[in-house]
Amino acid sequence: MKQSNNIIAAALYIVLFALHLPLYRYSMDPDGISYLNMANRYANNGFVDSVNGYWSPLGSWLLVPFIKAGLEPVITLKIINGILGLLSLFSCISLQNKFNIHPVLKKIMPYAFVALLLSFCFHELFADLLLVFLLSLYLNLVFGNNFISSRKNLLLAGLLGALCYFAKAYCFPFFLLYTTIVLFMLCKKKFGRHFIKPFIKKVILVYAVFFVITSPYLYALYKKYDAVLISTAGKLNNTWFLAPGFNSDNTMVIAPPYKEAISYWDEPAYKKEKTLSPFNSAALFFKQIKLIGSNTISFSQILFSVSVFSFFILAGFIFYLFKRKKETTSGEWILLLTIILLPAGYLLIIIEWRYVWILSMLLLIAGCILLTKFLSNKMLPLAGIILAASFTIKPIIELQELKQNNYKDVVEMAAIFKQKNVQGNFFVSNQSQPEVGKVLALCYLTKSKLLGVYKSSYSLNELKKSVEDYNVNYYIALYQTEAEKNTLLQSTIAKTAKNIYTDLYPGLLLFQLK
Repeated sequence: MKQSNNIIAAALYIVLFALHLPLYRYSMDPDGISYLNMANRYANNGFVDSVNGYWSPLGSWLLVPFIKAGLEPVITLKIINGILGLLSLFSCISLQNKFNIHPVLKKIMPYAFVALLLSFCFHELFADLLLVFLLSLYLNLVFGNNFISSRKNLLLAGLLGALCYFAKAYCFPFFLLYTTIVLFMLCKKKFGRHFIKPFIKKVILVYAVFFVITSPYLYALYKKYDAVLISTAGKLNNTWFLAPGFNSDNTMVIAPPYKEAISYWDEPAYKKEKTLSPFNSAALFFKQIKLIGSNTISFSQILFSVSVFSFFILAGFIFYLFKRKKETTSGEWILLLTIILLPAGYLLIIIEWRYVWILSMLLLIAGCILLTKFLSNKMLPLAGIILAASFTIKPIIELQELKQNNYKDVVEMAAIFKQKNVQGNFFVSNQSQPEVGKVLALCYLTKSKLLGVYKSSYSLNELKKSVEDYNVNYYIALYQTEAEKNTLLQSTIAKTAKNIYTDLYPGLLLFQLK
């Protein structure tokens, strides 16, 4: 009966994915465009030349065989995400079975997983769904009864840890710290005061596998950047948030870093920007403290949006573990450790919901443990439905919002550009993320490049010089109102344009510069 329920949940997921795929057929995002370009580079240039310190490689590696087979990357990625979502569903169902949860609740939870995973599939081209799958596999090992007793499981843990790092660089420090603490807790419980020796052996075994697998990639990073590092993203992001504009050279143009790149965003580290640390000065240290505080507030808001019961679950779970220690299991303590430790590192820089998607599943599991412990059998079905439903609200809202910004207009613009032979080096008038994201996608679809503009104000002479120096063909301006359109038609760029196309597509002005 339990298996049939899981099959029904999987079938529901497949049907919903198939129905939603046409709705989000065209959706893209700026980060996804960079991952696409990196995948193309891996497919055509090989491993060493394509290593990129800012973007984690595993998603792009997965796409390479499909690119070589000549398949269309965007739709292929969405199907890959769909498959990852299905695999994650089974992995999360397996994860819930590792805990003492009432069978009625175990039948309800998979349907909440379906809603969450469906949203994750379409959120971005290369979002964190791959990491959800890998982390869920790893946690299945950790919460298994024979994790530290099985050499095979320890070897597999090292492998999954390496794959998690390839999926997201954050997992390098997280995996090492988390695994060390977990092994310490489990060995101490099993071996008592003689736990040190087996603990060290098991840590060495997991670490050995992890570093053997990751070392070729780490060496490639070292050769490219002439520094020992696991990623360039952490330091760059921290610098951007600690000191906005620190590396700004007030230029109009930032050229793409390599021949196949579409924009600066394909590899932000190529400029070899200086980075800052909170320990460079007292002022930066206090900025870091302030940043942690603001990120903690943001994370609290994220938790509340994930489910209105998130704080009650977390507080209740902590209360249960500390007040009823004799009833608790090692797995429940490790569950709390996972919920607390996973988001902790992000609080230093920035935290978004997609970074910690798997927390949704873990909080739901913790909530069902509490319901099992403290509610009567009669109350469990209704309480379980209410709890599970609370975790589906945010995914449903996000899917609806994504319908309004699915990039179908960009695909239509690209078709017109190809028809009119509009291609080359582009400037864009608005540096806000939504507009730049659309122009990046437009560049990808038309095999063009985005070079700026990165100054908020500039003279006619500066514009002309940049156009000549960088061979800029077109200036793209997206607008929403007639007033914005009229302002653009009176701007500096209009004065230097050879031709102005006003009717190619609603909300688009195209200024031909060369």
